[in-house]
Amino acid sequence: MSRRAILLGLLAGLWLPGAVAAAAPDPDRDPDEGPAPDGERSAPDRPAGPTVRFGSYGRVFAGTDTTGGAPNPVDVVSRPTRLEKGTYAELDVILEDEGAGGLDWRAVLTPAFAGAPFHYDGQWDAQLALRNLFAEAAADDGPRRWEAWAGARMWRGDDLYLFDFWPLDNLNLVGAGAGLAGERAWIQGAVGANRIAGSDWQTQTVEVVTPGDVAGRPVEVLDRQRTLAAAKAGVFLVEGRVPLRLQGYAELQRVPEGERLEGPERIPVALPADRGGVVGLQLSSWGWAPGSFAHLWYRHGRGLATQGELAVPTTGLAADRTIAAAREHLLAAAANHELGRASLLFGAWLRGYRDADETTDDWDDRIETAVALQPTLWLTEWAGLAGELSHQRFVSAGIEPASAQPQAPAVTKLALMPLIQAHPGSMGRPRIRLQYVYSRANAGARWLFAEEDPRFQSAHQHSVGVGVEWWMNSASYRPGGLPR
Repeated sequence: MSRRAILLGLLAGLWLPGAVAAAAPDPDRDPDEGPAPDGERSAPDRPAGPTVRFGSYGRVFAGTDTTGGAPNPVDVVSRPTRLEKGTYAELDVILEDEGAGGLDWRAVLTPAFAGAPFHYDGQWDAQLALRNLFAEAAADDGPRRWEAWAGARMWRGDDLYLFDFWPLDNLNLVGAGAGLAGERAWIQGAVGANRIAGSDWQTQTVEVVTPGDVAGRPVEVLDRQRTLAAAKAGVFLVEGRVPLRLQGYAELQRVPEGERLEGPERIPVALPADRGGVVGLQLSSWGWAPGSFAHLWYRHGRGLATQGELAVPTTGLAADRTIAAAREHLLAAAANHELGRASLLFGAWLRGYRDADETTDDWDDRIETAVALQPTLWLTEWAGLAGELSHQRFVSAGIEPASAQPQAPAVTKLALMPLIQAHPGSMGRPRIRLQYVYSRANAGARWLFAEEDPRFQSAHQHSVGVGVEWWMNSASYRPGGLPR
């Protein structure tokens, strides 16, 4: 049986009992009496036994480059705007129960789907992953509330929406964590591990033929897990209708030493232990208008943490094959202001990166930045006209390989989006939009594409399309970082 069939069967099994329970009549009421008057209706605060609810995040985009082909986004930085992102969806299945001692229990299952839909490419296939698979217990202890969880989950904070990334804390963990929150301050910690496949960096399996075997058998000759530990703490510097919150974050990563086999001769090659870490701060405020917020982040990463916990470092290594000497500085900001008939959404980031090799004029060592501004004029509570102006650029002391000259790639984009959505405001969703995107690339940006690519041949690119995006009762996403 395929993974998708198993998953669909599981989801149906979770949903049907809840649906049947919700539709069951009251056994103590005579059906001939008709419905109970409003004043006689009563229900417990929490139904007996577990309850099931659902949540989701998703997006789909379809368009053309105006010549009949698929859109070709023109991007030169590591974190471009999200307007031309491909299809992606998450479905949250959330089971909640009250246990002994008044503990609030929650189990979350989040399958995610990515890639082109069957309706587009005709392939009966999908990229499937489990983004959440954990259980959590929480309880109040006077003015404090504690929580503990174990499993696999997305453990993250506030995002920079216009660029679709989390500047400070965003870990994919298999492990456990705990937290304690008071009236003004809170602290959380988590620890976990991973073993990323690919490049024979954390794991390697080879075929070995032993005497008496007809065929070879797989033998794992390299096995080294990456250990991750993180902690974050926050405090309200100012309380009230417009609070000011400060948050600190720290993260450690480590991979032990190992040995892999290389080449047809299977020559043993030693892999040294490697490490990395992050320290960072976030300052946030909200509440001066409905749906309005502002965030400012600073993050300093070293070693493995400059690559991300799911990445395998393959370039920019030191002579000893480690990435520990790599450095990263990231400064980011996001804000939204609602003005009634108009709203203004802003995002920007600036990143400096230097890899671990000893070359000081390396093309991989760079300073990159992007900024985006998205104003929206609301024609009604559910319809509006949005625009987005963005600019992205990076500079490097190295030589661009294709042109063999110094370059400073840059792209400017202008988008227009008539839209309808369920709720007013920049972060109101679900949203359906038509969009036109014009991109202008300078000569340095065009050199990043092959000469046969339309993005090399012309500085001007156009795309027209339709997109939809939603988040409903998501277990992992808080729009704008605002409290639920």
